[in-house]
Amino acid sequence: MVVLYHDFFLVVYITYLAYAVSVKIKTKKKLFTKPTVAFTAKPRPWAVASSAIFFLALIAAVGVIHWPDRYRVEGIVKPFLESDVVPRSEGHLVQIVVPNGQPVHVGDVLVVLENRELLAQTDQLTSRRKVLTAQLDAARAKLGRSGAARETGASIGAIKVDIEVVDKALADANRQVADLTVRAKIDGVWLAPHLSNRLGEFITRDTQLGRVADLTHLIMVATAKQDVPVQYAAEAVEARVWNRPDLNAGEPIRGRIFARKVGGERLLPSAALGIGAGGQMPTSPEDRRGTQATETFAEVRIEPLLPPGAPWFRDGQRVVIRFDMPPTPLAQQWYLELRKLVQRRFHL
Repeated sequence: MVVLYHDFFLVVYITYLAYAVSVKIKTKKKLFTKPTVAFTAKPRPWAVASSAIFFLALIAAVGVIHWPDRYRVEGIVKPFLESDVVPRSEGHLVQIVVPNGQPVHVGDVLVVLENRELLAQTDQLTSRRKVLTAQLDAARAKLGRSGAARETGASIGAIKVDIEVVDKALADANRQVADLTVRAKIDGVWLAPHLSNRLGEFITRDTQLGRVADLTHLIMVATAKQDVPVQYAAEAVEARVWNRPDLNAGEPIRGRIFARKVGGERLLPSAALGIGAGGQMPTSPEDRRGTQATETFAEVRIEPLLPPGAPWFRDGQRVVIRFDMPPTPLAQQWYLELRKLVQRRFHL
């Protein structure tokens, strides 16, 4: 929670001024510089009344009047539509068909892997299928010439079962061979800046090689810890580019929330939001990609209201997003903040 300390001091100062007026400050100049109050030996009714007014005003300002309640969380700029490119079969990376940064379409070949063991297995299964087919033809021919129909029929049934088993294995092997050719699943730009360094490397199944992204439509994705009530946040938000004072001098980035996942998320939209990259979200030390959070978080997707083609709003840019909650008294905000502090400290 962002505790508005300046608002609190403003409240205290205003109530102090009211108190100073009530006790008859001597000069107007001292009202805003060094006010002094002369107390007499005997308390006067106006002094008691002014003290009561002061404390009542302070109580009202802290416990009754509603003040803005805001949270600030980190986020990342991402394409609205993107697809991670991961092979469903394993093998050595032998060819990068499309260079990094080039536009692609659905079905375009991106990279090619090679797995000689898998190819050899496919050849063996194909040869086995031919042998079984020849045996089946011979058994059928024998059945037509021989009188031992029972034995020959049983042999034909066994051969058919073997052929079915080989066909299933061959279909699976052919599918894995086809998966060695990795294709684009969506239209967009092929992004794999460091893939050329991995040529000849053995790529395991489901290893991310890059991604295809539609860079014409960018959104902001914010990740908030569970103690941030994003479900109550106003639809309109403001954001600023992280660690870029040159871009933050003017008006903030305005946007609107179009999707909220209140809780249960554990996979960060970018490693830049993890604590290992300077972000706020703690990540698992066992995760090499740095995107596996150690605790669940809420995810909020925001449509930025930007002029078309804003050059400084780019994919992968970190932003700090401000959420406005319904106004509440300062006392309630401080109580919730203190409770969260105790819960984090003692892991309650």
